[in-house]
Amino acid sequence: MKLKILFAVLLVPTLVFGQACPQNVSKAKPGAIVPCDAWVVSEQQMQEFVRTEDKYKIEVTRGLTLEKLRLLDEQEIDFYKVRSASLQKEVNSGESKRFWSNLGFFVLGVVLTGVAAKAAIESSK
Repeated sequence: MKLKILFAVLLVPTLVFGQACPQNVSKAKPGAIVPCDAWVVSEQQMQEFVRTEDKYKIEVTRGLTLEKLRLLDEQEIDFYKVRSASLQKEVNSGESKRFWSNLGFFVLGVVLTGVAAKAAIESSK
């Protein structure tokens, strides 16, 4: 298959843009005299060359598309890694703030309870 693709890629441009005969590709009838060096290819073989060239172009396009998708996936992965690190920092700083606020509320509760207990003791005397 690869040999056919390579052959078509090399042969078709030679047939179309060949230097020996600069005119366009045209169909020659059997027994016709050709004014320059030429390749003789059956119509079925020429159709096979065209199909092979089309398949080659599709494969190249598919390969480029897959490469673009791979690059996009890598960029997306990098984005999520950075986003994950920043979110982790936010979570860690939030946990620290929450710890200190909880500790402050606890100390405030202890102090208020002590003040309330002292006031209750003094009022009962």
